[in-house]
Amino acid sequence: MRGCLANFACKRPQTCFDKVMAREGMLGRALPQEGRSEDKTRSSFQAGAWGRCGFTLIELLVVIAIIGVLAALVLSALSKAKSSARTTVCINNLKQLQLAWGIYADENEDQLIDNPFELASSWYEANWVGGIMSYETTPLFVGTHEDSTNTALLLDPKRSQLGPYVKSAGVYKCPSDKSWIRIGGQRLPRVRSYSMNGQMGDRFYPSDPYVYRRKEEIGRPAWVLIDAHDDTLFGGFFQLGAAVTEDPAQYMWSSLPAGRHNGSGVLSYSDGHVEQHKWVDGRTLQPARRFNPGLIPAPNSPDVKWFLRQCGSKGYIQ
Repeated sequence: MRGCLANFACKRPQTCFDKVMAREGMLGRALPQEGRSEDKTRSSFQAGAWGRCGFTLIELLVVIAIIGVLAALVLSALSKAKSSARTTVCINNLKQLQLAWGIYADENEDQLIDNPFELASSWYEANWVGGIMSYETTPLFVGTHEDSTNTALLLDPKRSQLGPYVKSAGVYKCPSDKSWIRIGGQRLPRVRSYSMNGQMGDRFYPSDPYVYRRKEEIGRPAWVLIDAHDDTLFGGFFQLGAAVTEDPAQYMWSSLPAGRHNGSGVLSYSDGHVEQHKWVDGRTLQPARRFNPGLIPAPNSPDVKWFLRQCGSKGYIQ
């Protein structure tokens, strides 16, 4: 347009002007008024747009609150998923140990693996598992405090009869077990979480009518291995003796089951299956205090009653 208007030799300036305006797309539009610059119009629009798109303090707080709620929901879901994964690992650990227990019996003419009472374990060269679990403050009659951190004892065939069948020390430890012992000034994790039903393979009480020495004696499925409480885990022997009574008012725990999985325990059975069981009595769910509490009275406990009914054909309560 400028080029045409600057051409003073043009014979038809209006026609030329219209062509240029059409080419520029401005034909039929009103020209900008004098004194109104594009820069002023643009800055005015930007100011108005900023005023419409900004957030108030209340709106920002609402957004932050929503983000916080969503983060809490995500973290809760992740925590539940993590807990569920640890429970699955614990169940698989006990499945492997239970399978090894069954293979041992099959290869030894149906004889159950040795499971002596702790104080008698030093009289036997081998047990189903080697080593004891203790705290640095625990007075010891057998073993050493270093047993609690020694994974080699779990696999040594001279000390652990299941060792050659399992071949992995990690199988003996529940991933939710955070128990530890202080040795040489260092806080070290303990290496085993599981113990075995005192009815299974006990050689110390040969005349005990409740003890199974051969697999064929068990009859209906009986529990064999359990995720045990930190404070009552010692040797491989889970002691039921003090709980054995037909009078519910006299129920008590000698060894305690663990409740690491949201208040549930994990047990394996002689037929090979593994169960997760929810404890319903608060007296069963004792916190870890890092010392053996001794006998724990639990009169009329539904957990003790359920537990004693898992003992097979020689069960303490028929």
